[in-house]
Amino acid sequence: MLDDLWMLFRFTRGLVPFLTELQDAQGASEILAEGRARRVENFLALLRRAVFEYPARPYSRLFHHAGFDFGKTERLVLQLGIEAALERLLDAGVYLTLDEFKGRVPIRRGGVEIAATASDFDNPLLKRDFEAATSGSTGTRRRLLIDLDLLRFEAALQAVFIGGAGMAGMPMGIWRPVPPGTAGIKRALSQLRYGERLERWFTMEPFSLVRPRTKSWAVTAAALGASRLAGRPLPVPEFVPLENAIVVAEWMASVLRRGERPYLDASSSAAVRVIQAARAAGFNLRGSFVRVGSEPFTPARAALFEAAGCGTGSNYSISETGVVAIACSRPAAPDDAHLIDAKIAILQREGVPLVRAQHGTVPIFLTTLLTSTPKLLINVESGDFADRSERRCGCVFDRLGFTTHLQNIRSYEKLTTEGMHFTGSTLLRIVEEVLPARFGGDPTDYQLAEAEVEGNRVVRIRMHPRLGDVAEEEVVGAVLSSLAAEGAGDRMMADIWRQAKTLRLERRPPEVSAAGKVPAVVQARDAG
Repeated sequence: MLDDLWMLFRFTRGLVPFLTELQDAQGASEILAEGRARRVENFLALLRRAVFEYPARPYSRLFHHAGFDFGKTERLVLQLGIEAALERLLDAGVYLTLDEFKGRVPIRRGGVEIAATASDFDNPLLKRDFEAATSGSTGTRRRLLIDLDLLRFEAALQAVFIGGAGMAGMPMGIWRPVPPGTAGIKRALSQLRYGERLERWFTMEPFSLVRPRTKSWAVTAAALGASRLAGRPLPVPEFVPLENAIVVAEWMASVLRRGERPYLDASSSAAVRVIQAARAAGFNLRGSFVRVGSEPFTPARAALFEAAGCGTGSNYSISETGVVAIACSRPAAPDDAHLIDAKIAILQREGVPLVRAQHGTVPIFLTTLLTSTPKLLINVESGDFADRSERRCGCVFDRLGFTTHLQNIRSYEKLTTEGMHFTGSTLLRIVEEVLPARFGGDPTDYQLAEAEVEGNRVVRIRMHPRLGDVAEEEVVGAVLSSLAAEGAGDRMMADIWRQAKTLRLERRPPEVSAAGKVPAVVQARDAG
């Protein structure tokens, strides 16, 4: 309790200077350029201070088992560069699967077993300005430590994007949950830091200044108070459930009517709902800009925004690190984004032992480079894959040296819709344990199938017809209850899926693979 109060005090005290430090677009560019110039230095400092100075922690033990002390690792990085050194380390067994990183299973390499929990991969150098729950389900409750120093870097990314895309001064609205989710409050504070306009914060989760619902309420309340002391007031979050997307559409239309262009930040699914609501109401949103993220931004979704006359940009972020790649303003694909290699290094490798990717899928492995990231990632399986290329596009991030592009970013390990992520192990437990125990049959009678229907992503719960008649609300309720079982973050995500009616019962036999297996999770072959 005292630790929580101290953390909240630190956050509130640090937020006022965070918002009042004199900043401009040139300064933001310099922050990013310095990060690129010092990436090797930063990475080696992180290894020395956060890995090798903690010999009992799993990373240090992994390096030791692979035969690498700090001196040998440093020489490898200086000789080969970060990415080539990471390739050598991965070959030697220095990597983590997603389940190992989440603390679900012990780390096993060559007969050695290392017990680990999710908190073993917290960054020990972090000041812990505030804590928030992740937006991904692990089966165990997890916390992310968020540092205002990292938020300074992320705010610089946002400022450079806004300036480079010619969006400075545009009134912004956010439609993302209040904490325990992190994306909304990080976007809001980043926007205010550079003096940009933030008009509205819409949230799918209820918020009241006088009636706390979760422990994370204090974080939002503290941010509201500190921002007013700083003279850059954060809008009070307004509860707008997913079925009321028309409220967000009305705000965007009102901005256009007064002769300005609105800028909306939302998950891909939430943004699609806004476009659909505007179309149904006859609102003209032409000239608006929508930045999406938190889930795949497919060509079908992009076409909806193009038809409405809205510009779009798609970020690639994960809860453990924040932004991995930021939207390109001259994209070659709807989700084309610049890898921010000042803070993240990536490898793409197929056939890594214990990684559950299908043949032909080349997983992304992530490594953090900054001492301010909340989690330490060294060759950690992301659960995602993408097309990677080197391309000179001429946009502002290209001019800063960020020439690696990612596009067609998809997941093979988690279901992602409405900005919420549930990972493979959680879904496997539902298919193999929860549903058979409740409704009978065995795991091969059930399957989760993700599909896109008119721009909206849905998850079909396939149930073999031989199990008899079962009410859809019972099956959906059982799945949502299981998903919500661990902590405030999981309850928030399950509630948003409930609002969105993401889960739907489908009475049909599960699909069988060419090898005769019944996968727990598949991509639906049809779009209906």
